[in-house]
Amino acid sequence: MYIISFDCGIKNFAYSCIQLNNNINVNNVNNDSIDSFFDNNKYNIISINNVNLHTVKSDNHILEEKTKKKTKKTGNCINLHNHVVALLLNTVSNLNINENIKILIEYQMNINHKANIIYNIIITFFETYYKINNKQNYEIITVQPAYKNNIAQKIDSDDKIRIKYVNQYAYNKKIVTMYFLSLNTKYNFIDTKQFKKMDDISDSFIQILSYLLYYYKI
Repeated sequence: MYIISFDCGIKNFAYSCIQLNNNINVNNVNNDSIDSFFDNNKYNIISINNVNLHTVKSDNHILEEKTKKKTKKTGNCINLHNHVVALLLNTVSNLNINENIKILIEYQMNINHKANIIYNIIITFFETYYKINNKQNYEIITVQPAYKNNIAQKIDSDDKIRIKYVNQYAYNKKIVTMYFLSLNTKYNFIDTKQFKKMDDISDSFIQILSYLLYYYKI
């Protein structure tokens, strides 16, 4: 089974793809023991990466369209769409299409226009790509962000980090990143030196654990 998890940022569009044995064991797993999942199950890291979508020429004008209340030509938005689709094609092209696949996308509020553009591109791509290829064993799951935050909370069990943050969003980003880095130190998923920022990558990867803990059914 493959799990592809997306963090729908514009500045940093992050994704993680992992392959798991179909007979994965999540029995008796809870928030405190979810990290032991990697000790008890066979897995293969396919990809962990992020891409700065601001490098796509002229798309920023389109992404600001709704907030500025202006009418602009939509032609440039095709660049963003094609860029994201190319990334998605590259991600799935090396996967065995006969295996089950779970596509995880973090829930986006309607007010978050930029992230919703990416969110909709991802859903449209997978619905179209797999129907064209007559693939039935796939599922797109919208994941609540609170779940990954709950998992990462144990990294700050004494609240020493929380007292440094007034903003809850910034605090959640920090603890999820710290939690991913602690797992990466133990399991050596990726070389973190190749990335300038780790928070969006961390979000995409820990979202996989939140799926296994809160959504996955044997």
